Amino acid sequence: MSKDATVYLLDVSRHMYAHPRAPGETSHLEKALFCIREQVQAKLIQGRKTDVICVILMGTQETHNYLALGDSEQYQHVSILFPDQFNLLAVPSLSLLEAIQKPESLEGQDECDVVDGLIIGLMTIDMFCRNLKYTKQIFLYTCAESAFVVDGSDEVIDRAKEMNVAVNVIGFNFGKPESSEIKRSTEQYLGQCMETTDGELWDGDEALALLQSLHTKNVRPATLFRGPLVLGDPQRYPTETLAIPIFMYNRTVEAKLPTAKKWSKVAPNQETVCMVRASQAYYSVHSDGLDGNLQPGDDRLERHEVIKGYKYGKTIVPFNTVDEEAFKLKTEKSFNIIGFISLDKVHRWMFMGSVASVMAEPGNLSASRSFYAFCRSLYQTQACALVRYVSRDSLAPKIGALIPRIDTGETYCLFVQLPFAEDCRDYSFISLRPLTEPTLGLPESNRVASVLNSSTSFDAHSVGSGVSKGTSVAGPPAKRMKFDARRCSDEEVRHRMDDFVDSMDLMNPPPSGSDGEAFKSQDVFNPVYQRLWQCIIARALNGPASEIPPVDARFMAGIKPLPELEERAKDASLKLSEAFNVKKVESKKSNTTKDVWMARARNANLPLLDGREGSVAPSESSVSSEKRRLAELTVAKVEKIGSITPAADFRAMCARRDKDCIPAAMEQMPQVILQLITNSADGEYYDKALEAIHEFRRGCIIESESDCFNAFLERLQTETLVKTRLHHRFWSGHVVPGGIGAITSDECPDCGAH
Repeated sequence: MSKDATVYLLDVSRHMYAHPRAPGETSHLEKALFCIREQVQAKLIQGRKTDVICVILMGTQETHNYLALGDSEQYQHVSILFPDQFNLLAVPSLSLLEAIQKPESLEGQDECDVVDGLIIGLMTIDMFCRNLKYTKQIFLYTCAESAFVVDGSDEVIDRAKEMNVAVNVIGFNFGKPESSEIKRSTEQYLGQCMETTDGELWDGDEALALLQSLHTKNVRPATLFRGPLVLGDPQRYPTETLAIPIFMYNRTVEAKLPTAKKWSKVAPNQETVCMVRASQAYYSVHSDGLDGNLQPGDDRLERHEVIKGYKYGKTIVPFNTVDEEAFKLKTEKSFNIIGFISLDKVHRWMFMGSVASVMAEPGNLSASRSFYAFCRSLYQTQACALVRYVSRDSLAPKIGALIPRIDTGETYCLFVQLPFAEDCRDYSFISLRPLTEPTLGLPESNRVASVLNSSTSFDAHSVGSGVSKGTSVAGPPAKRMKFDARRCSDEEVRHRMDDFVDSMDLMNPPPSGSDGEAFKSQDVFNPVYQRLWQCIIARALNGPASEIPPVDARFMAGIKPLPELEERAKDASLKLSEAFNVKKVESKKSNTTKDVWMARARNANLPLLDGREGSVAPSESSVSSEKRRLAELTVAKVEKIGSITPAADFRAMCARRDKDCIPAAMEQMPQVILQLITNSADGEYYDKALEAIHEFRRGCIIESESDCFNAFLERLQTETLVKTRLHHRFWSGHVVPGGIGAITSDECPDCGAH
């Protein structure tokens, strides 16, 4: 996408706003300003820094241009409307958009000279662009009712052609038989200017209708991949390997909504808002701070003190940055063909993400010939190439398919990413085949199915083999499928469904019914995207306190059926609905937990919380037994102690009553504690290990397992102070100050220590 330099020339003379018109009809000036506003808003939405514009008014009361400085009497009543720049083009801004909002503030004098405006517009482009590569255009809005100076006018056209400036004319009431001689002369000159510079001529009302339609943001195409398409193994068979230089571009990609910057409500000067910057902090969280709120013991950590950990069950497996680089796949940028498969083997549900276009390297004749032969072979054999794609070095490889496309004058391939086994999500749907089988010869009362009362599952549906439609069935009536609500024969149902589909055909939409297609992707706009920009523009122009405008009806029209299409399909839709006995089923209110417990209380003849129903109060023994049962239900069924919450897991295992997990807990807890200490690169898990030791000691006292804890404490001292001194800080800085010692006989009568 090239850089654009655009000048808008607007005739603001009296002929543009005081012309005869019907009551309520907008003037030429209002229509022209609307068109310019739409073009400026489109450029503001695109936000390209290489898109520069300028608005020049012709026929103003005052004169404000760089060619009329001093005592010069030429180029009068021409003004450059741009607050930020006086003599050059600039990026579109909100101030310019606000300046062209009110037509009455721009109304000028009786006449204007379009040639003067063209000269100033060409000079403005020439002074800004110089020898730089720009797409240069002038849009001239006028009714051509004013005379112009003929001398030198042809040189202006020649200069525009020399500068490669396309002059586009948007005329109001052009080509009318009753036009004056001056108007016909001006129209003839502008037509010559337009044809010579390869511009376009638009009627004012036609341009207005075109700009009122929705538009998309033009995105500059950027290559996703530049390199060779390799067929073969260049390392093992370098002479037999085929490498075709290719370029790959995005064909379809999801348009993201613009991100909103975060600003403060009021800046320090109490007048304007200011931009804010978010910062991130890390804290060590203790068990009592798992809810996210900081606790007194939570310590702030620096960024380099934080490492990543992956969950493996309930265990956290840590990896530092060096480990992450080590387990990454070492890949190189490539686009290699793995093999070829038939097109019918690539199903639509396999397509992942965006679609890209692959073509031969531009300007490379040898690559174009090779790639054309490659695409032609795939197209003729109805096959596609399976490729391995790595966009940059060290990135994850992707697998995809190259599907050939041979259009008029174009030969290229579409690249679609295919899923790996881990990406597939299989779901087995129950077969609907019984719904397509002929209806048995059952009475009307049996043939009308009730969706609400039928409890027959899909698998329970059966049709007797060898029974033809329209014959009677001996014995009990055959079971019908739960959703089989047909009221007429299978043949009639299919016929009515075909009629309904044909009536909703989008290839020949009403009312014209001419050849064409409705709801093409390029004609259907995202309502969320369009609505967001509608609100942004309205708030920018009307101020922060303005109300949000109502939703434009055009936004929703693209995702709703055409009214004419609904009218055409009305009869077919009615006949299709009459073919089935389908009724709306009111959803039943589901019983809440409160309702369930109230029902149980009534059945047990117990008094409710509000004193209703029941005369027998529960005894203390029954209440205590209910509490015990409730406690057993709420205890988590923990089988193994993990490294995330070891203290809570140990406590849950010791509290289980359905299974004796105490021996397993006593065996696992020491191992988990030592693992936390060992995996602490800089003491980040010390607090969690210390908490686990406290819980382990308390549990050993309750369960009379003092020997188990004392043996662990001796082992811990040996591991941290004797075998390795990497974690001696844990013993000296946590265990000793924490007063953790061996369990004595005073604490546990069965203990042998004193």
